[in-house]
Amino acid sequence: MPAIAVMSGKIKAGARNHDIVGGLDLVATFAKLGGVELPKNDREGKQIIFDSIDMSPLLFGTGKSRRKSWFYFTESERSPGAARVGNYKAVFNLGGDDGQATGGLAVDSNLGWKGAEKDVATAPPIFDLWQDPQERYASPFTAGTPRCASAWRP
Repeated sequence: MPAIAVMSGKIKAGARNHDIVGGLDLVATFAKLGGVELPKNDREGKQIIFDSIDMSPLLFGTGKSRRKSWFYFTESERSPGAARVGNYKAVFNLGGDDGQATGGLAVDSNLGWKGAEKDVATAPPIFDLWQDPQERYASPFTAGTPRCASAWRP
């Protein structure tokens, strides 16, 4: 998802990158920029674990994203509908939305993510998002091949 960030004197104009960043990373990033430390415990004293990662080095051009993977969930799923590692994305949940067209995957008859007609892939199609950002053509390698396995190592 494209994003624009502006901070005069801090963020270089016209800078671009293709690192993995998510909306939830805004929590840690804004806290760092505001000089606020995220809480370690909740009101009951139980430990809080934030999935957010500070992306200020990425914004300021002083480092890369520490996030190397992303898991895609919907509000009704307990397991990921898709997983991304680097520029590769495996899509497990191929159907849903009661047959509503999404304009997405050619391999799944263009059904959406949610709904009564879920179709979960046991061997998910894998997409190279740099080559195919619209996820229309599954990669020529499949789960379990040496090339695929090495791409998914952290």
